[in-house]
Amino acid sequence: MGTLRSTTTDGAPRRSSYVKKNVPTGRKPELYVRLQRRKNSKGLAQLELQLGRAAWYALDRPERVALEWHGDQVRVVPDQADGWKLHIRQYATPRCWLPGDIDLEAGRYAVTVRNGAIVLGVKEQD
Repeated sequence: MGTLRSTTTDGAPRRSSYVKKNVPTGRKPELYVRLQRRKNSKGLAQLELQLGRAAWYALDRPERVALEWHGDQVRVVPDQADGWKLHIRQYATPRCWLPGDIDLEAGRYAVTVRNGAIVLGVKEQD
């Protein structure tokens, strides 16, 4: 997890800041996509897509996103009209719920941002 530090190295008090630990090497802390399988209130299977804040900001904070397949690559792209609406709250990660029949493995993926799209990379160990 992380630790909360409330003093500087010389012992002087300062405002608290959260220090993240256990971030995989080579990836910024908030540059990821997480997929989770869930059931909605009606019992139907859904795939929850969560965007890390850095990934969301790299797309210029869209309100809607869509998935595109290019060969074996999966991309998350901003979409104005037909995409899935992201639920955005002040301190939570932006997320949307996709149909459960989409064939993607649940887990956390490192991503890269290319040409205005988030490209899913290697699945990380939980």
